[in-house]
Amino acid sequence: MAISVQALFNATAGSLGRGTGGEKINEDFIFAVNDALNELTYKNDKATKLTNIADLSDTISDIDDQQFYILRAGTMFHLKMNGHYSADPKLAKIEMDNARINWQEGKDDYWTARVNALNAGDSTNVIGNGYLS
Repeated sequence: MAISVQALFNATAGSLGRGTGGEKINEDFIFAVNDALNELTYKNDKATKLTNIADLSDTISDIDDQQFYILRAGTMFHLKMNGHYSADPKLAKIEMDNARINWQEGKDDYWTARVNALNAGDSTNVIGNGYLS
């Protein structure tokens, strides 16, 4: 299964309260998704480069659609890092802290899924960063 970038965009932009019509959010969204994909690759799956997106009409087939929430958490974190947060400094800090926690949990879940997939039906151990010996 694949993740629809448009569905990810609608869910993410809607939760920011910005709607889906602005050019700035569209551009920042694509960068944020790619940042999240690159971070998952760099930290959890160096053997397989997750494909970046170029447009809202793209789909992401490198990640299981059940992991939508992981990519959403990463996208939200990277949008917050690029200035998409509340104008109120107290709320902005809470939003950023929550985004950071959700993204860390998502990366942990992604890593766990990778290890489980690598170990499925195999009696060897996982060593290093996801390589079976």
